[in-house]
Amino acid sequence: MKRATKALWLNGLVMPGTGHLALRCYRRAVLLMLLVVLGLWAIISAAIDTARTLIEHSLASGQPVDLQQVMMATQGSGVSWAYLLLLGCWVFSMVDGYREGRRQDLRVLKRAAPPSAPR
Repeated sequence: MKRATKALWLNGLVMPGTGHLALRCYRRAVLLMLLVVLGLWAIISAAIDTARTLIEHSLASGQPVDLQQVMMATQGSGVSWAYLLLLGCWVFSMVDGYREGRRQDLRVLKRAAPPSAPR
């Protein structure tokens, strides 16, 4: 499998940055992975905070906890910047991984090509 294709699949299906690891672009890989973890952390912590607030309110008022209400409230927890960050990282990693893999593939082909015969 060509490096460009491998990087595209890894970045698209596993996690942004994994294709860059396969290409040995370690700085970009770590940066992309950190950004993805930051975005996931923001989304998860906002959902947990919202759920905790609703559950505490229900318990304080003596009402039973309505799990449907908690689930619906955590779905739109207001961290749209984190969703955009994740989407941006995913798209950038796929495009950049393919571009970098293509550059490496072409470099390997140039090294393996026999020298041209003089005319």
